[in-house]
Amino acid sequence: MSAFSDCTSLESVAFQSGCSIEEINSAAFQGCSSLTSFDISECAQLTFIESHVFYECVSLPTVTM
Repeated sequence: MSAFSDCTSLESVAFQSGCSIEEINSAAFQGCSSLTSFDISECAQLTFIESHVFYECVSLPTVTM
């Protein structure tokens, strides 16, 4: 299981300025069916997003990068 996998009550994720995340692992947010907002625009060091990160996130229309 991944960090927030199947967290059905999670509605939004926004990383703050200075975010040091370099990678988002596979299926990290899989099954977060209430997720409607995901903002990684402040993650300048992010270089890789693995597959299926947002699999079954049926309410997520876009990811802000």
